[in-house]
Amino acid sequence: MGSPALRYHAEKEIKKVVKEINLQESVQAVRKQREPVVFEDMYPHAIRHTFCSRCFEADMQIKVVQSIMGHQHYSTTIDIYTHVTDAKFEEEIGKFGLALEEEATEEVEDMEEGEGAGFGFMM
Repeated sequence: MGSPALRYHAEKEIKKVVKEINLQESVQAVRKQREPVVFEDMYPHAIRHTFCSRCFEADMQIKVVQSIMGHQHYSTTIDIYTHVTDAKFEEEIGKFGLALEEEATEEVEDMEEGEGAGFGFMM
């Protein structure tokens, strides 16, 4: 796999990329007569958090992500490095709503067929 990159070298390269992004954004902002949207500094460790979070969004197995990240403990991977985006949160909450809708639909269909009305009396 090669040797790990030193933090100093990674930071230096990231700063170059951020500087280039901001330069391009400044040019576009002038062309479009608007304020530039400035990309803030980023550090290598933030990329680890992002990578880990994206692995889970891609439904990778937890133990595989833990191994890739080099974490000894499962809790480090899940509790510290994984962050839920607003979009993913809404998507997951939407699953709950879909389940409720499906259940309600099944109940209505059962009632229409006379199976689940629950109001009949046995004599």
